[in-house]
Amino acid sequence: MADVIDLFDDGGPGRSRVVSRPSARTQARIARHRAAVEEHETLDPLLAVARSAERLETLYAVREQMARETAALLFSRLNLRPGAREIGRTASRRIAALAEVGRLTVEIARADSGAPSAAVMKRICLLLLSDIEAAAAEVFDDATTGRLTTALRARLDEHAIEAIVALR
Repeated sequence: MADVIDLFDDGGPGRSRVVSRPSARTQARIARHRAAVEEHETLDPLLAVARSAERLETLYAVREQMARETAALLFSRLNLRPGAREIGRTASRRIAALAEVGRLTVEIARADSGAPSAAVMKRICLLLLSDIEAAAAEVFDDATTGRLTTALRARLDEHAIEAIVALR
């Protein structure tokens, strides 16, 4: 960093004011970073769609990107060594991502043609439940996994009708 002494100091008490400016090397690095960010923004299809005024197209693009990230999380989880600490965290992130994909699907259905049908809602819930069961089987023992899936199925059956009625 090059230090520059302020020649127009008012002569008040204390030291002269020193203004620090980034070096030429730092300025070049910042310029390269800004250029890379701009290039990435021009190539990112999601950002291009988000800048458009079409709401459904944006929701479809976001859902596709979330689905890709969800698939990447599954790939990551499957390639972890058995018993790794990251399995639970990765499974939790995947479940949250799947819930977000489901939420986006419901949002698209609402924006496109109203509330989704009961069959679509049931399919979304069952897909989410099956992935939760698979993740639980990797993390918990069989007894705990059985209790968890039984409790989730009971809650799903209990609240599914209420959720479908609330959407209509």
